[in-house]
Amino acid sequence: GGDTTKPPMKRDEEDKTTQPPEETTTPAPVQSAEGILHKMCMGVAKQLRGGHQWVNALVAFIFGIVMVFDGEYVFRWLIIGAVFLLCCVVAMSDVSAAWGLDSHSYVRSFVGLEVGALGAYLALLGMEGMQAAVGALLGGVVAYQAQQHLIAWGAVYFDTHKSLVLLLYTVIVLLSVFLFKRKMHLRALAIVSAAAGGVLVASAMAWALTDMALRGWLDPVLDADPSAVPKDGPWLDFFLLLVSPSSPDVGVFSGQSWGVFGQVWRIDRALGLCFAFVLFLAGAATQLRMLRRRQATSEGAAPAGAVKAREICGGADLRCALLPAEA
Repeated sequence: GGDTTKPPMKRDEEDKTTQPPEETTTPAPVQSAEGILHKMCMGVAKQLRGGHQWVNALVAFIFGIVMVFDGEYVFRWLIIGAVFLLCCVVAMSDVSAAWGLDSHSYVRSFVGLEVGALGAYLALLGMEGMQAAVGALLGGVVAYQAQQHLIAWGAVYFDTHKSLVLLLYTVIVLLSVFLFKRKMHLRALAIVSAAAGGVLVASAMAWALTDMALRGWLDPVLDADPSAVPKDGPWLDFFLLLVSPSSPDVGVFSGQSWGVFGQVWRIDRALGLCFAFVLFLAGAATQLRMLRRRQATSEGAAPAGAVKAREICGGADLRCALLPAEA
């Protein structure tokens, strides 16, 4: 037979056969702004339904008390919070795309917090402009709803004629900005804020009372009504109980109801709404009185320069403060 031995391989061919394959690393997936915002919303939803419900109830109570008696203050900080969240989400999305960072990167989180804090500070400095921007946004929402209702009522021209649509949006948005600029929205804000704050406070107190009842701290009171069976749940369920009649029944008097004018009212919901209505009346009256007092003060106040000139001249004509004295 012939020689079956293979010829020796060259050095470069041997290196090619023995060299291990190159390792490739998959870059971290880049999260979009929508993905980051969705993840934040999922975290908030988990907190609302998860543990430490006393934190949710406490935040709702504090936030609600402030809303009841100072809606404009809450409105300002809601704007600042929205700007912070928007800047934070956009910054984290951009730095993730630029540097290939994943959701666990502390660099991405730090950049988001830094840009969000800067945006919130700038919003605080230009709060009047931010309120006008909110007015424009709400005006756009109102214009859209008006367009849909007009089309549903048969005014199809607001669907086919772009000039009419442009005119409708322009007029409503400008009117909304004008109302916010003139601070004519503060009365409506006071009423809405007092109502929402009353519901927040009532739901937080209902959760706290139910928790106390389950711990046995209200046994001397509940012994008078043996049918009372407290049922706990997340604070969100207590809030939904006051907002929606079809929500799950929770509270100290769970399962019990009253018949009022042919309507069945669950006791916990009826008591909570009554307490929220009392807070609404007190808060709305307080805020409207403060607005009237502030308006009267601003209308009756004299310019600072005129007051200073009167002090210098002893109440004489202002020309003595503006013109040099004659020699």
